[in-house]
Amino acid sequence: MPAASRNKIFCEERFKTLLGASTVGMVIPILILVANTAIVGNILDEKALAAMNVFMPLLTFFIGLSDIVSIGTSYIYNYLMGQADKPMADRIFGQSLILSTILAILTFTLANVCFGHYLAFLDVSDEMARYVGECFTYYKYVLLLYPFYFLLSDMVLADGDARYSNLSNIFLLIGCIGVSILACKAIGIAGIGLGALTGTAAATLILCLHFFRKGNSLRPRLFFSFKSLFYILRYSSVDASLYLLVGIQTYALNKIMIIHYGEFYLPVLTLVTSIIQITIIFDGIGQAMSPLANVYHGEGNPDGVRKVMKISIKTAIGEGLIFSALLACAAPFLPHLFNIESQELVPLTTKAFWIVCPTLFCTSLLFLFTSYFLVLRNIFHSLFICLLKDLVIPICSVLLFSDLFGFTGIWIGLALSPVLTISLTALISKLRFLKKKFPFFLDESSRKIYSFDFLVTPENTMKIQDEVGKTLTRENVSSKSVIRAALLIEEIYMLLIEKNTPKVLLSELTIFLGDHVVMIFRDDGEIFDLTSESNATGSFRGFVVQNIMEHQKDKKNITTTSYNRNFIILPL
Repeated sequence: MPAASRNKIFCEERFKTLLGASTVGMVIPILILVANTAIVGNILDEKALAAMNVFMPLLTFFIGLSDIVSIGTSYIYNYLMGQADKPMADRIFGQSLILSTILAILTFTLANVCFGHYLAFLDVSDEMARYVGECFTYYKYVLLLYPFYFLLSDMVLADGDARYSNLSNIFLLIGCIGVSILACKAIGIAGIGLGALTGTAAATLILCLHFFRKGNSLRPRLFFSFKSLFYILRYSSVDASLYLLVGIQTYALNKIMIIHYGEFYLPVLTLVTSIIQITIIFDGIGQAMSPLANVYHGEGNPDGVRKVMKISIKTAIGEGLIFSALLACAAPFLPHLFNIESQELVPLTTKAFWIVCPTLFCTSLLFLFTSYFLVLRNIFHSLFICLLKDLVIPICSVLLFSDLFGFTGIWIGLALSPVLTISLTALISKLRFLKKKFPFFLDESSRKIYSFDFLVTPENTMKIQDEVGKTLTRENVSSKSVIRAALLIEEIYMLLIEKNTPKVLLSELTIFLGDHVVMIFRDDGEIFDLTSESNATGSFRGFVVQNIMEHQKDKKNITTTSYNRNFIILPL
């Protein structure tokens, strides 16, 4: 491998690009949630702040229901792209657009039917019920948009479009926060829902612009199959369960607080649970990892999956530690930020944050491995981790330690929850996948795999050509195929240099040796189908590559997560 490639790895650079967009995508909704809490606390009063906490379990339930097809669609889409089955990938996306329409109607109807029963079951005061009802006024219409927004958001990111993904998030932020501030001053807590409606509508429209980009691979086809629907729902159930389980957890914690300590302490719980819910930003790491790992997994390339996961684990640990440290420093200021000024509640809130924040970094790894087991198609294992992380361990810990240490025990229980969950997850995973190596639990490929990462320069191209030639000769590949592979490497990469000057490309060349020699060329340059026999490039090099492709029968081009991916198959 050339020295230049040691500083940059193709999948690492793609991961960084997706990580930025996916993290922003996770941060923005959390910023909106925190900002809404601050807006309500500062513009209105502590009663309104508590009302937001009462409303959140119901909202998270319907958000989870709205998200029931989006994640599964993006996972299956990228897996099919990894298998080079573009027609089926397009059908899956088309089917999900139909399902999103059905979901929009379903969630809107159910929310209106269930709202009154939810308040009655929670048994809140009349004043609290009035506040929550006002908050619901416009939020119910947001439920009509959520299925489309979630689907497009996940698919645009899965297609590697960081630009429109980020732009959409900016419009979501401006709409939700800006409009909410103005609306809350005019119409009270109902303004929060009006802001959400405005921001979500704007963000959805921005995402639609991706379909007009040259690098767009999302081309939906009308299709419906109960079998594929079943697979989509299975994959989506994990991320959808996140909202559902967090909603149940918040409801249970509210109930514990009200029964044992009274409504007076609800603002403290509201702030602490809101900060804990901010850890969903760590799911951005899993969302950045998933498109790349799914493509590698679809190719049958465990080395590629392992490479992406090593990068992801380092990122998860780093992000988690930084988040915990920042939260610990900010703890004394958070009560005042949310306008909690009670002499009794301020020190209790600060103490609660200091107890909870040191262990939140463990949650980062839990989010990552939940996404990772989805990539491995161990869906029920991912669901099991979610169940432990978001419901069973937190509730049991809070009940146990509140009995032992009283009011402070609630925060001790929440602090120990992620530590207990990650320990139990590691133990159960190791026991369940005994025959596979910890911690990746991958099936090894039946083919030999060789991967070369490098900056595309003439010098590095010659080095790669030499290395591939030696590797294929050592593996007893026919001399004819060795010569053809060397010719392909030289001509293809020289053409790419010519087409992308002055930009220096990053590439990964993967070679599979089984019944055939399969060469997969990836590069982050201008979107260009190298395998086309009719490419008129206006250069001698382009003419040579065109000539080669006319005589190359087994070939395929698939743009994947906004990078070039070309398959060429040679005989052994």
